[in-house]
Amino acid sequence: MNRKQRRAAAKQGGAGARGPDAANVGPALLAEAARQHEAGRLAEAERLYRRLLADDPDRPDCLHLLGLVAHQTGRSEAALELIGRAIALNDTDPDFHNDIAGIYQSLGRFDQAVGATPDNPKRQGRFSIITLVSPDDPNFQAQPYLFGVTDEAGKINLNAMMAVDPSGKSLHDRLLVLPNMTEDVADAIVDWLDTNSKPRPNGAEDDYYQSLNPPYHCKNGPLDSLEELLLVRGVTPELLFGNDRNRNGVLDPGEDDGSGFLDRGW
Repeated sequence: MNRKQRRAAAKQGGAGARGPDAANVGPALLAEAARQHEAGRLAEAERLYRRLLADDPDRPDCLHLLGLVAHQTGRSEAALELIGRAIALNDTDPDFHNDIAGIYQSLGRFDQAVGATPDNPKRQGRFSIITLVSPDDPNFQAQPYLFGVTDEAGKINLNAMMAVDPSGKSLHDRLLVLPNMTEDVADAIVDWLDTNSKPRPNGAEDDYYQSLNPPYHCKNGPLDSLEELLLVRGVTPELLFGNDRNRNGVLDPGEDDGSGFLDRGW
């Protein structure tokens, strides 16, 4: 459960409440359930979500959040049923659609991740190759790549920014907005992409990369893939991809780093 979903849950706390005391109990109970969910106490969060649904079984917010708990505890089919019910009750919430698509992706059911139909433009979308699967993955032979839905508009196009401003200043300043970004890493990324061999004040060029074992050259050119950034000094998988190791947009069992949040990195 991410911060956005927790805030939304708190705002929607009174929606659909029934009974003489529900208007007072509903928001506080949902806020407490959200706190338990965020803290990783999933059994208690589930108990509270189910208590709310016992009073009003048609609360899309609770159905959605209970579905996330189900998926986080390895019950993905139940999660699909719960979030599907939430969508049937409220087809306009993008979080519902994003999360159910992520669960379908995690199950390898990519054809169901977006139910595109000519008469329903809300459910239309495009698939893209997201990443290659590691050869060590047991599913590598069956499918050596992952594909799904990504928000292209929300990304920083590093190559395009360097083309527009070859000095790298615009890219450097934009990179510093990213979470956990530092001057050292931002300068190193710009140095990797720029065409000169002069290091920025906190950057790294060929002298640094040639001192590694095994040595390699600084690219000094546009990226060929997102994963190429892992060659840049200071860039780690945790910074680049967060705790979403399989990059399906869902906090799967075993990916929680203790925060209770999905961290998709940069």
